[in-house]
Amino acid sequence: MKLTGAAILVSRGMKVLQAAPAAYPYRSATEVSTMRAIFSDVHGNLEALQAVLAEMPRQHATSVYNLGDTTGHGPNPIECLDLAMGMEVVLLGFFDHGILVDPDGF
Repeated sequence: MKLTGAAILVSRGMKVLQAAPAAYPYRSATEVSTMRAIFSDVHGNLEALQAVLAEMPRQHATSVYNLGDTTGHGPNPIECLDLAMGMEVVLLGFFDHGILVDPDGF
């Protein structure tokens, strides 16, 4: 899959979305130097998270922005948290807050 634009955007279900119209297949030096991987709602799906992180070098993404819900109902929440610890930006989502901050009230 070829992506264009200035970011790799990943939404619910960890599907890679195209960030810009296909009419712009080439990236300028500025775009390449500012590529970011932005995603949320991993929900413990380690296999999908690893696939997104593995795609970063091919897309020239230099930083990772995790917008939350790394943990949740998936099979590998701890392993996903371990990977998240090395990311530039990690926000707490609803599941993350419940599990990490208030597990008794979650």
